[in-house]
Amino acid sequence: GYLSGGGGPMGDSSGSGAKIHGTTALSFSKEDPTSFVVGAESGLVLKCSLIAAQQQSPDTIVAAGKEVEWTPAAARVLSRVPYMDFQKTKLKIEKAAITARESKITLEIVFGAEVPARSLFASPVAFAYEAHAGPVYALVHSPFHRHLFLSASTDSGVRLFSALQAAPLLTVYPSGGTAFCVAWSASRPAVFAAGCADGRIYMYDLLSLHDSEAGASQLQPAQALQVAAQPVFSVQFNPRDP
Repeated sequence: GYLSGGGGPMGDSSGSGAKIHGTTALSFSKEDPTSFVVGAESGLVLKCSLIAAQQQSPDTIVAAGKEVEWTPAAARVLSRVPYMDFQKTKLKIEKAAITARESKITLEIVFGAEVPARSLFASPVAFAYEAHAGPVYALVHSPFHRHLFLSASTDSGVRLFSALQAAPLLTVYPSGGTAFCVAWSASRPAVFAAGCADGRIYMYDLLSLHDSEAGASQLQPAQALQVAAQPVFSVQFNPRDP
Protein backbone atom coordinates (compact mmCIF):
# COMPACT_ATOMS: atom_id res chain seq x y z
CA GLY A 1 0.00 0.00 0.00
CA TYR A 2 0.91 3.67 -0.01
CA LEU A 3 0.83 6.39 2.61
CA SER A 4 0.84 10.15 2.18
CA GLY A 5 3.05 11.93 4.67
CA GLY A 6 4.89 15.23 4.87
CA GLY A 7 8.60 15.71 4.53
CA GLY A 8 8.92 16.94 8.12
CA PRO A 9 8.96 14.78 11.25
CA MET A 10 5.39 15.62 12.07
CA GLY A 11 3.98 14.99 8.63
CA ASP A 12 1.97 17.47 6.60
CA SER A 13 -1.76 16.97 6.79
CA SER A 14 -2.43 19.91 4.52
CA GLY A 15 -1.07 17.97 1.58
CA SER A 16 1.40 20.73 0.69
CA GLY A 17 4.74 19.11 -0.07
CA ALA A 18 3.38 15.73 1.01
CA LYS A 19 5.35 12.67 -0.01
CA ILE A 20 4.03 9.26 -0.99
CA HIS A 21 5.66 6.35 0.82
CA GLY A 22 5.39 2.68 -0.16
CA THR A 23 4.33 0.86 3.00
CA THR A 24 5.72 -2.56 3.87
CA ALA A 25 4.57 -3.16 7.46
CA LEU A 26 1.84 -2.06 9.84
CA SER A 27 0.95 -2.68 13.48
CA PHE A 28 -1.95 -1.34 15.54
CA SER A 29 -1.55 -0.47 19.20
CA LYS A 30 -2.96 -3.10 21.54
CA GLU A 31 -4.37 -0.40 23.81
CA ASP A 32 -5.51 2.32 21.39
CA PRO A 33 -7.38 1.10 18.27
CA THR A 34 -6.92 4.52 16.61
CA SER A 35 -3.11 4.46 16.87
CA PHE A 36 -0.75 2.49 14.62
CA VAL A 37 2.78 2.49 13.23
CA VAL A 38 3.75 2.03 9.60
CA GLY A 39 7.04 0.92 8.05
CA ALA A 40 8.08 2.05 4.58
CA GLU A 41 10.29 0.94 1.70
CA SER A 42 12.50 3.95 2.42
CA GLY A 43 13.18 2.74 5.97
CA LEU A 44 10.83 5.22 7.62
CA VAL A 45 8.93 4.22 10.75
CA LEU A 46 5.89 6.47 11.18
CA LYS A 47 3.44 6.89 14.02
CA CYS A 48 -0.07 7.40 12.66
CA SER A 49 -3.52 8.05 14.04
CA LEU A 50 -7.00 7.62 12.64
CA ILE A 51 -8.00 10.82 14.45
CA ALA A 52 -4.73 12.80 14.19
CA ALA A 53 -6.19 15.30 11.74
CA GLN A 54 -9.64 15.53 13.32
CA GLN A 55 -10.69 19.18 13.58
CA GLN A 56 -14.17 18.71 15.03
CA SER A 57 -15.91 15.67 16.40
CA PRO A 58 -18.47 14.09 14.02
CA ASP A 59 -21.18 14.60 16.68
CA THR A 60 -20.49 18.36 16.71
CA ILE A 61 -20.84 18.54 12.92
CA VAL A 62 -24.11 16.60 13.00
CA ALA A 63 -25.52 18.82 15.78
CA ALA A 64 -24.51 22.01 13.96
CA GLY A 65 -26.37 21.15 10.75
CA LYS A 66 -28.99 23.82 10.05
CA GLU A 67 -30.01 24.13 6.40
CA VAL A 68 -29.09 20.50 5.71
CA GLU A 69 -28.56 17.50 7.96
CA TRP A 70 -25.21 15.70 8.06
CA THR A 71 -25.34 11.92 8.33
CA PRO A 72 -22.83 10.41 10.82
CA ALA A 73 -20.81 8.78 8.02
CA ALA A 74 -20.49 12.05 6.10
CA ALA A 75 -19.62 13.94 9.29
CA ARG A 76 -16.78 11.50 10.03
CA VAL A 77 -15.22 12.27 6.65
CA LEU A 78 -15.55 16.04 7.16
CA SER A 79 -14.08 15.84 10.67
CA ARG A 80 -10.68 14.89 9.20
CA VAL A 81 -10.45 17.80 6.75
CA PRO A 82 -7.44 20.02 7.66
CA TYR A 83 -8.19 23.24 9.54
CA MET A 84 -7.20 25.53 6.65
CA ASP A 85 -9.65 23.76 4.31
CA PHE A 86 -12.40 22.87 6.79
CA GLN A 87 -14.86 25.75 6.41
CA LYS A 88 -14.44 26.03 2.64
CA THR A 89 -14.96 22.28 2.23
CA LYS A 90 -17.99 22.23 4.51
CA LEU A 91 -19.68 25.07 2.60
CA LYS A 92 -18.93 23.46 -0.76
CA ILE A 93 -20.49 20.15 0.29
CA GLU A 94 -23.55 21.84 1.79
CA LYS A 95 -23.99 23.89 -1.39
CA ALA A 96 -23.86 20.68 -3.45
CA ALA A 97 -26.57 19.15 -1.27
CA ILE A 98 -28.82 22.23 -1.54
CA THR A 99 -28.31 22.39 -5.31
CA ALA A 100 -29.29 18.72 -5.55
CA ARG A 101 -32.29 19.45 -3.29
CA GLU A 102 -31.16 16.88 -0.77
CA SER A 103 -32.21 17.28 2.86
CA LYS A 104 -29.36 15.08 4.13
CA ILE A 105 -25.65 15.06 3.32
CA THR A 106 -24.57 11.50 2.64
CA LEU A 107 -21.26 10.06 1.51
CA GLU A 108 -22.56 10.21 -2.05
CA ILE A 109 -23.02 13.99 -1.71
CA VAL A 110 -19.58 14.41 -0.10
CA PHE A 111 -17.71 12.54 -2.83
CA GLY A 112 -19.79 14.12 -5.56
CA ALA A 113 -18.98 17.67 -4.47
CA GLU A 114 -15.58 17.58 -6.23
CA VAL A 115 -13.61 18.37 -3.10
CA PRO A 116 -9.83 17.88 -3.57
CA ALA A 117 -8.70 14.45 -2.36
CA ARG A 118 -5.92 16.00 -0.25
CA SER A 119 -8.62 17.70 1.83
CA LEU A 120 -10.86 14.69 2.36
CA PHE A 121 -8.02 12.26 2.97
CA ALA A 122 -5.55 14.08 5.19
CA SER A 123 -2.31 12.33 6.11
CA PRO A 124 -2.59 10.22 9.29
CA VAL A 125 1.12 10.70 10.05
CA ALA A 126 1.67 12.24 13.47
CA PHE A 127 5.34 11.50 14.18
CA ALA A 128 8.47 10.01 12.57
CA TYR A 129 10.84 7.69 14.40
CA GLU A 130 14.51 7.21 13.59
CA ALA A 131 14.59 5.53 10.19
CA HIS A 132 16.17 2.23 9.24
CA ALA A 133 18.73 2.14 6.41
CA GLY A 134 16.53 -0.18 4.35
CA PRO A 135 12.91 -1.31 3.92
CA VAL A 136 11.04 -2.17 7.10
CA TYR A 137 9.59 -5.68 6.83
CA ALA A 138 7.96 -6.11 10.24
CA LEU A 139 6.43 -4.09 13.06
CA VAL A 140 4.76 -5.50 16.14
CA HIS A 141 3.44 -3.89 19.32
CA SER A 142 4.11 -5.45 22.70
CA PRO A 143 1.05 -7.25 24.10
CA PHE A 144 2.14 -6.22 27.60
CA HIS A 145 3.38 -2.61 27.34
CA ARG A 146 1.30 -0.03 25.48
CA HIS A 147 4.27 2.09 24.35
CA LEU A 148 6.72 -0.58 23.15
CA PHE A 149 7.03 -1.99 19.65
CA LEU A 150 9.65 -3.81 17.56
CA SER A 151 10.79 -3.25 13.98
CA ALA A 152 12.81 -5.42 11.60
CA SER A 153 14.57 -4.31 8.43
CA THR A 154 16.82 -5.23 5.53
CA ASP A 155 19.60 -3.27 7.26
CA SER A 156 19.91 -6.37 9.53
CA GLY A 157 18.64 -4.44 12.53
CA VAL A 158 15.86 -5.23 14.96
CA ARG A 159 14.90 -2.18 17.00
CA LEU A 160 12.96 -1.71 20.19
CA PHE A 161 11.07 1.58 20.18
CA SER A 162 9.05 3.51 22.71
CA ALA A 163 6.13 5.28 21.09
CA LEU A 164 7.08 8.36 23.12
CA GLN A 165 10.51 9.06 21.60
CA ALA A 166 12.09 9.12 18.15
CA ALA A 167 15.32 7.23 18.89
CA PRO A 168 15.17 3.47 19.47
CA LEU A 169 15.68 2.20 23.00
CA LEU A 170 17.73 -0.70 21.69
CA THR A 171 19.07 -2.08 18.39
CA VAL A 172 20.32 -5.63 17.85
CA TYR A 173 21.76 -7.27 14.74
CA PRO A 174 20.89 -10.98 14.89
CA SER A 175 22.74 -11.88 11.69
CA GLY A 176 24.52 -10.21 8.82
CA GLY A 177 21.45 -10.53 6.62
CA THR A 178 17.93 -9.16 6.46
CA ALA A 179 15.71 -9.40 9.54
CA PHE A 180 12.36 -10.35 8.02
CA CYS A 181 10.09 -10.80 11.02
CA VAL A 182 9.73 -10.30 14.77
CA ALA A 183 7.31 -11.51 17.44
CA TRP A 184 6.74 -10.96 21.14
CA SER A 185 6.32 -13.88 23.52
CA ALA A 186 2.70 -14.45 24.48
CA SER A 187 3.60 -15.12 28.12
CA ARG A 188 6.93 -13.43 28.93
CA PRO A 189 6.88 -9.63 28.49
CA ALA A 190 10.66 -9.31 28.01
CA VAL A 191 11.09 -12.06 25.42
CA PHE A 192 10.95 -11.66 21.65
CA ALA A 193 12.11 -13.55 18.57
CA ALA A 194 13.46 -12.47 15.18
CA GLY A 195 13.49 -14.47 11.94
CA CYS A 196 16.33 -13.76 9.52
CA ALA A 197 17.68 -14.46 6.05
CA ASP A 198 20.07 -17.13 7.32
CA GLY A 199 17.18 -19.46 8.21
CA ARG A 200 17.58 -18.93 11.94
CA ILE A 201 15.22 -17.68 14.63
CA TYR A 202 16.99 -15.62 17.27
CA MET A 203 15.52 -15.51 20.76
CA TYR A 204 16.14 -12.48 23.00
CA ASP A 205 15.39 -11.78 26.65
CA LEU A 206 15.49 -8.13 27.68
CA LEU A 207 16.09 -9.18 31.28
CA SER A 208 19.56 -10.35 30.23
CA LEU A 209 20.47 -6.86 29.01
CA HIS A 210 23.81 -5.73 30.44
CA ASP A 211 26.17 -2.79 30.12
CA SER A 212 29.48 -3.30 28.32
CA GLU A 213 32.80 -1.89 29.46
CA ALA A 214 32.28 0.99 27.02
CA GLY A 215 29.03 1.83 28.78
CA ALA A 216 26.75 0.86 25.90
CA SER A 217 23.86 -1.52 26.52
CA GLN A 218 24.28 -4.85 24.76
CA LEU A 219 21.88 -7.71 24.22
CA GLN A 220 23.01 -11.08 22.91
CA PRO A 221 20.65 -13.80 21.63
CA ALA A 222 19.57 -16.19 24.36
CA GLN A 223 19.25 -18.86 21.68
CA ALA A 224 19.64 -19.21 17.91
CA LEU A 225 17.57 -21.93 16.24
CA GLN A 226 18.37 -23.16 12.73
CA VAL A 227 14.87 -23.91 11.46
CA ALA A 228 15.24 -23.74 7.67
CA ALA A 229 17.67 -23.61 4.79
CA GLN A 230 15.69 -20.67 3.44
CA PRO A 231 15.00 -17.24 4.98
CA VAL A 232 12.47 -17.12 7.82
CA PHE A 233 9.64 -14.83 6.74
CA SER A 234 7.25 -15.37 9.64
CA VAL A 235 7.56 -16.21 13.31
CA GLN A 236 4.92 -16.57 16.01
CA PHE A 237 4.81 -17.84 19.59
CA ASN A 238 2.27 -20.54 20.42
CA PRO A 239 -0.16 -18.90 22.90
CA ARG A 240 -1.30 -22.36 24.16
CA ASP A 241 2.21 -23.65 24.76
CA PRO A 242 4.45 -20.62 25.34
